[in-house]
Amino acid sequence: MLFWVGSDFTLILDVGCFHTVPRRSREAYVRQVTAVAAPDATLLLFAFGGIPGTAPREEVEARFSPAWDVAWHEQPHVRRIFRPSWYLMHRRT
Repeated sequence: MLFWVGSDFTLILDVGCFHTVPRRSREAYVRQVTAVAAPDATLLLFAFGGIPGTAPREEVEARFSPAWDVAWHEQPHVRRIFRPSWYLMHRRT
């Protein structure tokens, strides 16, 4: 359970949080992020996705897609096993 942090945020920034949340808790994480987001919010998310226990692109898009549109995805051109990725999402209204 999250402590009350407010609501109607227009910008939410996640730099490395989502991929550290246990898989069994990720749906709750997405629900909580969506709950505090304004109807026209933007979510900028950075996640690793290359090794077990991280969050590959398919999972990020599947978990967020009911409430968010992925507007942009960038995987930096670095050769790393963690496969870092940036996602720019907009909340569906």
